[in-house]
Amino acid sequence: SLALTFRHFRVGASASRNEGAGIARRDVVGAFGGFGLGRLAVLGEIDQILDRPVTGSQLEQIAAFVEGDFLLAKGINAKATYGWFDKSRAIAEDERVRMRFGLEIFPVGFLRAAAFYTADLWIPQATTAIDRVSIELQLHF
Repeated sequence: SLALTFRHFRVGASASRNEGAGIARRDVVGAFGGFGLGRLAVLGEIDQILDRPVTGSQLEQIAAFVEGDFLLAKGINAKATYGWFDKSRAIAEDERVRMRFGLEIFPVGFLRAAAFYTADLWIPQATTAIDRVSIELQLHF
């Protein structure tokens, strides 16, 4: 991973190679970046995933993610995300899209409470896309 970090923005690239059971090799290469402007921070990443299984044909995937965070007040953050995933570059219209909107509250150090609405927008013929609301409480230590 290599990143150039400046006061208001950053850019970088990363790569990895993993070998294991069932997959002879998985290579991932990607680029990421972000910027901050006052109370707004925007981050993004795109990755190419290349699986070479022990048996079968090679699988190429693309994943991309963008996140925007806006500090409403001290300890209260509004967040919106957009994720896109192409499960197989060889198959047309198998992409998945997930959008998420919500609020994060940090009442004290190491504690995070959040509420999000998540919309999964898959291919038009998919019947498993489920919108949902989630409530989260996390203790960081």
